[in-house]
Amino acid sequence: MPTLTDAYAKVVSVLKPQKQGTCGLYSFWFATLLLNSIRTDRKPVVYPRGCEGMPPGGLSLRNFSKVALGSGQGELLNYDEIFGMIVGFGWDFDFDGAGGEPRRSFISNSLSQNKPVMFSFLAGGSSYGGEVLVMPLADIPLDRQCGPHWSLIVAETADGYGFVEPNQPLRIKWDYKARVLRSNEIVDSFVMAEEWVKPVGTPPGQSTVMPRPAMLDPNLHRRTYTVKVNGRQALKNLLFAVH
Repeated sequence: MPTLTDAYAKVVSVLKPQKQGTCGLYSFWFATLLLNSIRTDRKPVVYPRGCEGMPPGGLSLRNFSKVALGSGQGELLNYDEIFGMIVGFGWDFDFDGAGGEPRRSFISNSLSQNKPVMFSFLAGGSSYGGEVLVMPLADIPLDRQCGPHWSLIVAETADGYGFVEPNQPLRIKWDYKARVLRSNEIVDSFVMAEEWVKPVGTPPGQSTVMPRPAMLDPNLHRRTYTVKVNGRQALKNLLFAVH
């Protein structure tokens, strides 16, 4: 029976990095591509953005999230928004949000059934390779960009998880289970900024959260994006096994 890592090898050439804070959308897209590559009872193909090969007249995840889920630019910040996206596009999921050690069993059981697991965590910024952070925000150096993030667990070893990270999807990244679960617990120690700014020189598809004074200086940014957070963020311990 093919595994999720077999599925990843089949679809890796199709995967693309996320654009502008859409890690949840891209993680779900990755999950559906993996599953549709190894199962006969295929479900609807999803497209995170229209530019990712969506046929004319189709509905992108980003458009759906903005219109139906109250998202500003495609960010997904709580259970209801992930639920709405998965179910709205005809897919199913198992869920764990209780925290603690039972998360290990939930992930292992899901992977054994070829159900990739979307997980929320606190991630380092692009300068730090999107690393899994395990410190409360107060202990993270001020010059380190960080923020809430989604990725997709597709494999495990005795002490580690392998996951597809939307900023760098062309390889499976690995980290210790204890680190992943700790980061999943502290993700809300950083509340997503209500405005994102794209600085001069930023490559297409990337963006950076900057302090508000920088947003007022036209020499420091190309465009400011309002993402309408407004107290929506509640990501702690969220795990979604897509199937």
